[in-house]
Amino acid sequence: MARWFYALNTLLVLVSCWVVVDLLDVSSYIAAMLTSALLLGTSLVLFYRLPSADIHQYLIKLNLVMIGILSLSSLPLVLQIIQNKQHWQLVQLIPFILCLCGLYFSYAFLGVLHQVKQQTVEPYELINRIFSGSSVILALFLAIPATVFLLMVMINAEAGWLSILAVKFSERGIIPPLTLLIFIWSLIMFAHKFCTLIIEKNTFIKTPSESALLRAFALLKSQSPGYASTNDQVAIFTDLIWKTSIDFYTLPRFISWAIPVLGFIGTVLGISLASQGILEMLSESQQTENMIQHLGLAISPLGIAFDTTLIALSLSVGLVLLQTALQHYEQNLLLAIEREVRQYA
Repeated sequence: MARWFYALNTLLVLVSCWVVVDLLDVSSYIAAMLTSALLLGTSLVLFYRLPSADIHQYLIKLNLVMIGILSLSSLPLVLQIIQNKQHWQLVQLIPFILCLCGLYFSYAFLGVLHQVKQQTVEPYELINRIFSGSSVILALFLAIPATVFLLMVMINAEAGWLSILAVKFSERGIIPPLTLLIFIWSLIMFAHKFCTLIIEKNTFIKTPSESALLRAFALLKSQSPGYASTNDQVAIFTDLIWKTSIDFYTLPRFISWAIPVLGFIGTVLGISLASQGILEMLSESQQTENMIQHLGLAISPLGIAFDTTLIALSLSVGLVLLQTALQHYEQNLLLAIEREVRQYA
């Protein structure tokens, strides 16, 4: 069973290589063929030489690297969208999206198998699984293609509010797509954390003995020195889970601060470009008709100033609201765990 899954995972990686070649519009396929052959040969050798645990680690790292390559290969599409040279349709992105989803679920499945097969688990590792959220790099790799997909959905919309958003995000420079990217980056981290908390809460309510946090407390209690009192063990455990919970929000708090700052940078940039255009227009001797036409062109960068601020502040408000709701949900779970631990102790 495991060997078949390893083979299918390797096949998915090979297909992803060809999708990257097609996405980047590489004229020569020789390099892709050589890379695929080398990757396939290396994988087959490792499958027959390495033990199962090492193959797990190899495929987990291989999937993460391939997810990163797929994500980075979609960045040229963002530049094409900003420069109004985008010629891709949503149908053309279907193989790219399927490969990315397949690699991510394979990565998650291999991670779960690796956790199940671990002989010994440290209590700190169990706590980090609940409160640390997803890998920051993996979340960024998923946010890049998600941003590209949303931008293309807006651009391919013929009318309605999506077409209005397409103008705001694709014709106002690099700042609106960048703010959308880091907003989606935070959303992915929040979604992973929320799903983990829901699973832990349901497990804690229905079968407390299988709760990861309660098992972490039991392990911590068994590993504590004999002279440590029960109250000390409870204090160490509660301090640890609260600190780990707070540490997760360091990056989202920075992003919540950075999004409005990017909007204000766009405001300054737009006003600067508009003032420069007005000065150039006034420095030239022109007729009244030409002056009116050039005045419209000169003040057009003000659209960058106002739209970037509008987008950034709107995304920041939504992000702070979601972060507050997630923290409130997490704090309720932590309080319930803390009460149970004190009663159990």
